[in-house]
Amino acid sequence: MRVDEFKPEAMQRRVALIKAALVCRMIQTVLLIILFTATANAQDYEIRFLRPVKIGDRFRINATGRNFEGIAVFAGQRLLQDKAEEIGVDLTATLTALEVDSSGKPSTYSVEIEKLIVVPNGVIAGILIPGAVVIGASNGPRFDFSVNGVPLDAWSSKALSIVVPTYHTAVTDDEVFGTRERKKIGESWPVDADIAARSLNETLKLNVDKNHLSGRSTLDGIVKQGSTEYLVIGANMRVDKFSMPLPNGITLQNGQLEGTFSGRFPVNPGRPPLSQSAKVSVRFSGTRAADPNTPELTLNGITERSVQREFQLLP
Repeated sequence: MRVDEFKPEAMQRRVALIKAALVCRMIQTVLLIILFTATANAQDYEIRFLRPVKIGDRFRINATGRNFEGIAVFAGQRLLQDKAEEIGVDLTATLTALEVDSSGKPSTYSVEIEKLIVVPNGVIAGILIPGAVVIGASNGPRFDFSVNGVPLDAWSSKALSIVVPTYHTAVTDDEVFGTRERKKIGESWPVDADIAARSLNETLKLNVDKNHLSGRSTLDGIVKQGSTEYLVIGANMRVDKFSMPLPNGITLQNGQLEGTFSGRFPVNPGRPPLSQSAKVSVRFSGTRAADPNTPELTLNGITERSVQREFQLLP
């Protein structure tokens, strides 16, 4: 190295050249990002929620969920009952498809427990030990759970149903939230109100007029994990009025339902989803008219359920 290379003028020239090279690299990186984003935004994608499974397919599932139910009953202005129950669930397990229907949805599956933590009203309670295998078998629109052929008790079934698939119906998410048109990032489309109303009747026993139901699905973006690209799809649904039977001669006065849903689905429609989340809230109130012996009864109720699931296809 020559001595004159250490002179201030030479050092300044070298620093300037290095800065220029760094700036060029930064500009190239920014241009590549812009080009990738523009290309992704210009591309359209097939929207597919249902990913058919085969008998024997195994998935590792990590899921957390919460269920809250509250009910308050008033006689006139006097509070007769104020009851609330909250359950939190944290599950790690292996799900195996034992039987599938014609659309590729599991109709019977096993859940091999690795970790199951249930927290009812803030108290940790163990209901199924690691290694236990629960069988979920469709019975109408719902799954019945059993261990070694013995039906799971109602409370344990309720806790487990918060985090594992609970309903098995002829209606698919594609029919409710999907579209047959290819979509670009940022585009949205309406839910099928007629099919959604029928699905709510079948699963939640809510009588819903499609004119009181609204919602939209949106292709929010695309993310990459490893070598796989995933579509990020979100959806929402709102019901402004529904009817359902209430006990003790109480007549429903109003009811609302709100739901939000999201998931990451591989661009390749033949691969299973990476994650799904949902949150549903149902609120209602009803009254029973006063008579000569009793004051008017008022009932207010709320049910909230949320779940986050992550899946990994196992060999």
